[in-house]
Amino acid sequence: MLPKFLLLTKDLVDLTLVEIPSAGYFSPESLVTSLSGMTQLEILDIGFTSPSSRPNRRSLPSLRRAVLSSLTRFSFRGISEYLEDLVAGIEAPALDCLIVTLFNQLSFDVPQLHQFISRAENLRVPSRAELKSSKNGVSILFQLARTDTPRDLSLRIACKPLDWQVSSIAEICNQSSTLFSRVEVLNIHGDYRQPARREEIGVPEWLELFRPFTAVRSLYVSVSLGPLVAHALEDAADGPVMEVLPALQLLDFRGSRESAPVEKFVTARQPTLDVQYGDSN
Repeated sequence: MLPKFLLLTKDLVDLTLVEIPSAGYFSPESLVTSLSGMTQLEILDIGFTSPSSRPNRRSLPSLRRAVLSSLTRFSFRGISEYLEDLVAGIEAPALDCLIVTLFNQLSFDVPQLHQFISRAENLRVPSRAELKSSKNGVSILFQLARTDTPRDLSLRIACKPLDWQVSSIAEICNQSSTLFSRVEVLNIHGDYRQPARREEIGVPEWLELFRPFTAVRSLYVSVSLGPLVAHALEDAADGPVMEVLPALQLLDFRGSRESAPVEKFVTARQPTLDVQYGDSN
């Protein structure tokens, strides 16, 4: 149930409801209803502690969108179904910071999230993206067009196995070709002390991740993930190689040439592809 004060308060500027336990669950419909009159709201932060806090999708009524014209920052932590129902019910045209953390699930179907982003003018044109993998999850952070106001767009999935991380992010990225197809610089970073092992993830997961990034010209890969990305690109050289990152001009591995060999891929993409290594002069 929503805190009672929300039913009476309409002049909030900052609304933070985090560490919400399962027992404190409130529906996305009730939250949208409460938000509908908050025309001065600038910051909204919603965070659940458990993936058991999920909406009843079968009885979801149609909602008239609440227009939050002053909202500039929105943070969410929970499951994708709740987020989908929430963003389907709100408009935030002035939003310039969106931070989403999703609990691990078998699948992620987030069309409403992509539509919500497309309705926010300030979040539409990302030029750079950084994918960061760690032992506790994976995130993708977009750097938006340079302006006087900082703008952030990030998505994180809390899961541990590397193959789940990459396949989950790939599933979400492939649902919005218009957003991800504008990225020109992609940085892949692994927060690991030792390089990840090849058996931790297969080639198809990487190639599926790369598929929506059709405008990427420069790809930077950290030492720990270099061998895995290189293996995927080498495998791609045996197929329709121009379908994998078709605009790629620079491939920069932070590790050594021996750790991330891509001779077959480079040969197939010559003369348009330049490869650099961290041990290069």
